Amino acid sequence: MRLLPVVPLLALSIAACGDASGNADVPDTVDTVDTDTASPDTVDTVDTADAADTAADTSPDTVQPDTIVPDTRDTQGPDTTPSDPSLWKHVGAITTAAAPAATFPLFANRAAAIPTGLTLPEGRAMVVDFDVDGRDDLVVLGTSVGMKPIFLRNATPRGSSDWAFEDVTAQTGMDASMVLLVFGDLDNDGDPDAFSGTSFRSGADGKHGIWLNDGRGHFSYLGNNGLASNKVGSRFKEMAAATLADFDKDGRLDLYVAMWNVGDLAGNFYLQTADELYRGDGTGVFASFPLPDQHNPLTSQMDPSYAGVPRRGYGLCPADFDDDGDLDLFVNNYGAGRPAADDPPHYWEWNFLWRNDGAMAFTDVGEAAKVHATIRGIGGVQREDPVVYDGKTYPGPIGGNGFGCSWGDFDNDGDLDLAVGQIAHPDYPQTDRLMLHVNPGGEPGSARVFTEESMQRGLEYYEDELHPVFVDVDNDGRLDLAVSRLRGGSKWEVYLQTADKKFGKRTWAESGVDITQPGPTLWLDVDQDGDLDFFMPKTAGGTLFENTAAHGHWLAIELVGTAPRDATGARITLESAVGKQVREVIGGTGHYNTQQSRREIFGLGGDSGAANVVIRWPDGEIQTLGDVKANLHLRVYQGVGVQVVDP
Repeated sequence: MRLLPVVPLLALSIAACGDASGNADVPDTVDTVDTDTASPDTVDTVDTADAADTAADTSPDTVQPDTIVPDTRDTQGPDTTPSDPSLWKHVGAITTAAAPAATFPLFANRAAAIPTGLTLPEGRAMVVDFDVDGRDDLVVLGTSVGMKPIFLRNATPRGSSDWAFEDVTAQTGMDASMVLLVFGDLDNDGDPDAFSGTSFRSGADGKHGIWLNDGRGHFSYLGNNGLASNKVGSRFKEMAAATLADFDKDGRLDLYVAMWNVGDLAGNFYLQTADELYRGDGTGVFASFPLPDQHNPLTSQMDPSYAGVPRRGYGLCPADFDDDGDLDLFVNNYGAGRPAADDPPHYWEWNFLWRNDGAMAFTDVGEAAKVHATIRGIGGVQREDPVVYDGKTYPGPIGGNGFGCSWGDFDNDGDLDLAVGQIAHPDYPQTDRLMLHVNPGGEPGSARVFTEESMQRGLEYYEDELHPVFVDVDNDGRLDLAVSRLRGGSKWEVYLQTADKKFGKRTWAESGVDITQPGPTLWLDVDQDGDLDFFMPKTAGGTLFENTAAHGHWLAIELVGTAPRDATGARITLESAVGKQVREVIGGTGHYNTQQSRREIFGLGGDSGAANVVIRWPDGEIQTLGDVKANLHLRVYQGVGVQVVDP
């Protein structure tokens, strides 16, 4: 990426650096930006005379809320009566055995489950039970065309081979353009509400703000509800990622929004605005909460004209990486690695690792934890040395071209590791490959210094890897890794983890997924048979794939908390023959947002049960289930008990 010298708050003339169709990069005479969204190959230089338009507008929008549909649900609520413990508790010693071998192909195409005649947009998707019927549904959102969400209700009977999804978009009331969606129970009434983010891509009529669910899958738009404007003057903030989490542990969901460049309706980009953090009040209303300074001092030190310019967010993923009981947040910032010889760098857009110090007080420990920036790239480069340009030395590392990310305990040692997707260009030898940051563990709350082990663990270099996801494909208890790519003839990849804690990439024939330029993968148990299937919002309008590989035992757990009701931030741990397993319930992750199922599925291999199952609820309460039988779907109510779902 070549970034030309620009005075902050003046217009940048930027074009896309290769779009989803694999178009060639733009000439080197303009700034370039990578995006998974198609943009014009050239843009006109923007008139910068209207400096007033660049002043931040933080006043709330005046959009009036829609009329809220009355809640006519049974006022007694769902039956939370615990099941007889003998139905789910494991009696006697758990027997262990090797996991059955995975069978190939790993997945079978089930595109026929999508309603006939429905054309789904390429782009993003979320897994959410929006009608609260106990089955995970899908919400699909386009990237550049058709940026209104499509709601697909899962009508598949439990355990049935007759998969079916229904288009219920018209019934939801969410007829609006947006660039991202994230779901969570904002008012703690037991159903998923939503935040929608906008940009110039979603047009002048895009709706940025809060949507409340009536419990039947109908959403009412409440406007900004305390959120800052989605504009900077007449231009639009680019909201590249968002997540909902109870960061201050008050029982109410808060909101973090990562920001990229400001843009206008003509497709021109301008310097970025800072990320935004909001505290929720438990009714769907938010109040701004200050974040630390997001400017990297190296940027203004090397070029004073960039003083105060924040970093550009492009993906995020929350997790309690230091196991101290509150959710932290990794933000993948988008910036170039080492530039070509004729261009000095201008931004040091290191990634954030926001450590939560309580009460929503965040400290960036990305540099200390060694997850902040590029450390190596293609051509055997293993470190980034300083860049010398016109006699001036520019210190490294400069940054990375970050996209999606995923936390998961792949090595079964009880702490969360981090996979980070990157784009790396052949003419920039320091831009990164897919990164695998291994958590060293330690006492709760202790500092962590991650080691980057992608090559040592068998992950291969490719030019761009946008959407990594840790997922146990074969139910052996070891997390595998799925990777979605973008450019040219690139295809979807899946790495199965082996007993030596390394990853082996499977061929497309072995995976059963031979898709060029794949989108992100959304993992859910469509038929509730105990293994994870996936939906890909790409290629022929979106495709479902059934998991045909997993033959190991399993345990599925969904959580219903007291506050927040949807248990965002809860942690489940257990032990199996391969070691500890850790899962966290999170709301919103990745690049331009994906959202995985809140139903956590643990592979148990050949074990007859899961040992020492423990739930740490968002408020810190510990609920111990002990040893649990295999092949059950449990619903756990905080402070109430355990239900066996459809035993």
